[in-house]
Amino acid sequence: VLRRALLDELKRKWPRCAVQDASFQEYGFGATQVTIKQ
Repeated sequence: VLRRALLDELKRKWPRCAVQDASFQEYGFGATQVTIKQ
């Protein structure tokens, strides 16, 4: 629920952002990597 709310907010404020699962090895379970393009 929190992840979905966060992703919805990111897409609303930064429509060009890219979202993907982050490296488990570096950040652990459930981490999300967000790249905000200008």
